[in-house]
Amino acid sequence: MNEFDGLLKSTFRRREPPPGFADRVLSRLPSPAPRRSAPQHWPRLLALAASLVVVTVGSVEAYRYRQGQRAKQQLMLALEITAEKLDVARNKVTELNRRSLP
Repeated sequence: MNEFDGLLKSTFRRREPPPGFADRVLSRLPSPAPRRSAPQHWPRLLALAASLVVVTVGSVEAYRYRQGQRAKQQLMLALEITAEKLDVARNKVTELNRRSLP
């Protein structure tokens, strides 16, 4: 080992800090900013609540729209069946009128 290595070892050997060193270092640090409590979370919570309301209302409206479309299809089918039955009844009445006329 040469002289330079010995000098490095002696310079960088572990030494205990003087008493009160940690307290002096900590006293020089700036004090942490006071932490804000819940109010900083309110905008996020409000945005989350608003999005849940929008999704819920949208889902309900989509369900109601599908119900309306289904009811419309059923009504159209019922009207077609009624029209066919009325056409059959009209044809029978017309045929009966032809037979009874001299």
